[in-house]
Amino acid sequence: MNLLDENGQDIENVNDFIEYWKNRYYRYTDVSDSIYHYALHEIQNNHNIQIAISLLGAWKTNAIRSGQFEMPAFICPCGAQYHFTGLWRIGTSSGYEVWTLLPDQFEEHMNRINNEPRELINELSNRTYNGPRSPQTRFGLSYSTAYAHFLNPEQFPILDTFAYRAIRFIFARPRPERPFRVSNNLRNYDDYFEQFVTPFNQLRNHGNAPARDMDKSLWTYGHFISRPIGNQVCCEQ
Repeated sequence: MNLLDENGQDIENVNDFIEYWKNRYYRYTDVSDSIYHYALHEIQNNHNIQIAISLLGAWKTNAIRSGQFEMPAFICPCGAQYHFTGLWRIGTSSGYEVWTLLPDQFEEHMNRINNEPRELINELSNRTYNGPRSPQTRFGLSYSTAYAHFLNPEQFPILDTFAYRAIRFIFARPRPERPFRVSNNLRNYDDYFEQFVTPFNQLRNHGNAPARDMDKSLWTYGHFISRPIGNQVCCEQ
């Protein structure tokens, strides 16, 4: 497995790898994980579902930011305030129209995620909203599986471009060069399960880290392997 530190040196132990990259998570985001834990807690306890799913959707789509606001959407335990950005509205790439309707079917979704996850995730993926360039933008696999994760976090890891890129890099033979890209997209539940969930679980079985620590470390590692190695110049004089 291709487990590297930020100097390009091998990390032999999976748990050490997860701990290493999890601790570098905030180099790539300025949104506290307290939003994730609050939304997960509320959803798992069937409490404040409308608010929790709105926070989940804004968190997943980068539509929430910190700052000082008169009417914050979320207040972190540290006292920092978060507010929905302009992305959190109809006609943007956030899929606002779909996210805000999900609470209406929450009880049904909680049952289906355990009994017919393939059908539920594929159905949600094919829902459409008024995207910035098209009125028929698909909600997609990334948003649908993020929602599925909050319904059942142990069974459904969060699918993200950077986490997927990290998975493909880790299991690639031979080791690819950085920056690393993946050209093929995951399009349905079977793709998600075979190409992401299965290797995710294989990696996790080599250690004993919580699912969220895995999510954070892979997302961070995906950013690391995606960065250009450096600018090329004609000479160094």
